[in-house]
Amino acid sequence: MGNFIEGARHMQGKEEVRTYEKLTIEDLKEIEQYAKEELKRFLNEVGNPKGKYRVYENKLIAICLCQGAAQHFVDGKTGIKDIDVWFFFKEDKNVKIPDIKNMRYSVHKKFTNIGDKSIDFLKKAIKQDIINKSESVKPEDILKSYLQNGNTSTSKYLAPKSVVGLFPPEILGKIIWEK
Repeated sequence: MGNFIEGARHMQGKEEVRTYEKLTIEDLKEIEQYAKEELKRFLNEVGNPKGKYRVYENKLIAICLCQGAAQHFVDGKTGIKDIDVWFFFKEDKNVKIPDIKNMRYSVHKKFTNIGDKSIDFLKKAIKQDIINKSESVKPEDILKSYLQNGNTSTSKYLAPKSVVGLFPPEILGKIIWEK
């Protein structure tokens, strides 16, 4: 499991400090704005040729807060060392999103409430057969189907902790997967 996010985190030469401040909807909106910047970068600047992943522009299912920060949003006691934001897309059969490190891209940002934090942005394409097993076409139902039926290293990695919606707007702050 350590293959996804490896090694100790460092910011300006110091190991990141775990924050126990309550995450609010305003904090989630701040994270969402950074996520939208990353989505734009991913669609327009990444790949060879540049913009290779633009085919995913209309295939976005959801952007979610996952792992420790999501768990902290749910239980208020886990603490936040860093922030993991996942982009879930409907898979394009012609342009695959590589599984290796899930196209991780990291940035350091200063948040109003929780201070300096590293954000890891990761991407995952969900196969159509998993989407077909969903109760509905709602993002939260597709993600539940993926976490329950995905049978991938990523779904197994994400399932032990909560998942909280960031985008689209109707899932902002919604606990999609509670652990």
